[in-house]
Amino acid sequence: MRDAADRRLPRIAGPCGLVMFGVTGDLSRKKLMPAIYDLANRG
Repeated sequence: MRDAADRRLPRIAGPCGLVMFGVTGDLSRKKLMPAIYDLANRG
């Protein structure tokens, strides 16, 4: 619980979108998609 006098805003990210083009290749499968998945899991 936060202190009532603490007026800082919580660090909650708003919704966002991601568009990737040309993601059918080897680089995408091995590097990009796992990295994006990990970022989403970390919050």
